[in-house]
Amino acid sequence: AQAWAEVLKLERVGRHDSFFELGGHSLLAIRLVTLLQQADLHITLAELFEHASVAAIAALLSQRGGAPQPQQQTLIPVRTGGSQPPLFLVHEFSGLDLYFPALGKHIAGDFPIYGLPGVALGQPQLHTMQCLATRLVGIIREVQAEGPYRLAGWSFGGVLAYEIAQQLIGQDQVVEFPEEQTVDRLFEAQAQAHPEATAAVHGQQSLSYGELNARANRLAHYLMGLGVKAEDSVAILLKRSLNLLGNQLAINKCVAVNVATGQPTRRLKRQI
Repeated sequence: AQAWAEVLKLERVGRHDSFFELGGHSLLAIRLVTLLQQADLHITLAELFEHASVAAIAALLSQRGGAPQPQQQTLIPVRTGGSQPPLFLVHEFSGLDLYFPALGKHIAGDFPIYGLPGVALGQPQLHTMQCLATRLVGIIREVQAEGPYRLAGWSFGGVLAYEIAQQLIGQDQVVEFPEEQTVDRLFEAQAQAHPEATAAVHGQQSLSYGELNARANRLAHYLMGLGVKAEDSVAILLKRSLNLLGNQLAINKCVAVNVATGQPTRRLKRQI
């Protein structure tokens, strides 16, 4: 309770008060886990999200006798209940499990959610996308032997999820693809529902969902008029800006691929 109060800057914390209902968030959760581990109370961030009160953490530690857990879990249970096939969240570039619990709280559905962390620091590292994906495919199939599989990831994790999907398909497995949940369709729906709401801010500039969607639609039509089609590679030669965001959205609408500018010219359909 003292650690809870220190992190949340409160005088007192009740045994059954939820850390997050008292104002805790992901960054404060990291600090709390660090304090608890320094006090030789070994819990993970994922466990804190699942057992958010002092009483719940105490019960968890009592159940396992307070023994330290292995340095790294190969699978992070985010939500264990559900009747449908599970959703596997793929780690981003850091390989850490920090975002799994926070993201899982916002994903509704009648299915379990598991996080797939990367190889722990201090362990032999894998250096190719194929090797990283092969490791995770093995973990996934230990939990769910046969498809259909559900995968999700953001940033680097999205690219890794794609490679995992390719390997599963190569093993004659089915990987679900929620076409109605693609970025461009979700953004289009948001623009229709809340056209005046602010979508992006950069410096002193801002764009509403309607404005950003209109920009992206114009550029997408222009690119398709130039012959850009599904799976073509398009490079964007812009610094971070609202224009960059609009261009990225336009490429998504073309179902093309945004690639780094260092790619060989022969592999690019267009540069914008």
